[in-house]
Amino acid sequence: MNTEQNSHKEIPRSVGSSLRQIKAFLLEYVLTPILDNRHRTMLILCGTFMILFVLHLYHFYVLYNTGVHLPFLDFNKEYNIPTAFASLLMVFAGLLLFYIGFNPSTTQYAKHWIALGLVFIFLARDEYFETHDGLSEHFRGMVSEYDFLYFAWVVPYSFLLIVFAIVFYKFFFALPRRFRKLFAASGGLFILGAMGFEMAGAPRTLNYGRFDALYAMYTTIEESLEFIGMLLFNYSLLAYIDEQLLPTES
Repeated sequence: MNTEQNSHKEIPRSVGSSLRQIKAFLLEYVLTPILDNRHRTMLILCGTFMILFVLHLYHFYVLYNTGVHLPFLDFNKEYNIPTAFASLLMVFAGLLLFYIGFNPSTTQYAKHWIALGLVFIFLARDEYFETHDGLSEHFRGMVSEYDFLYFAWVVPYSFLLIVFAIVFYKFFFALPRRFRKLFAASGGLFILGAMGFEMAGAPRTLNYGRFDALYAMYTTIEESLEFIGMLLFNYSLLAYIDEQLLPTES
């Protein structure tokens, strides 16, 4: 009996030890090199986006001149290089948010930073596997009379966005003014792309198909705004760590 009780006690301890080891590994071998080379990190991320953007345009050149589709370069396809990079940007943001939330210098709203990190890990998974598109099938029948809601996932996500704004309202206005502006700008760009241009392009793809040239322009702007929004958000997080946390650690 005592042996069984001891074994049950050892399981949580081993799990806790494993989590601490993972945290130490991520801090030492992932986050610390990034934080020590913040400007270089952002240059690499922005440079990668520019390369992918040029390749995306090249994919359209090939498509409209030869009829050959290169899905691995298409911003508007899942399971490809641009989608993987977009997911990586979200995972990166999630790790930075965890770093801020678990940092001893974060005395206020630590749980909000951590919760925000979990949101971005969820968004990374959603981005890569296009989970939100599956919701469109369930909600499309409710809003079928509105062409701009053809991608009907925007309906439940709009509701979640309102809930998010209510939950994080105080957290947002407790941020230093500079970071309120940066967070608002990055979030605004991302939402404008993800939801605004998604709805703007919906009637076009409904009537002319996803390879229509005008719809291709909509999706290019949509995905580019999402990328730029995420790049700006990651820059904002790195700047926040640099200005708000690292001085107190040193």
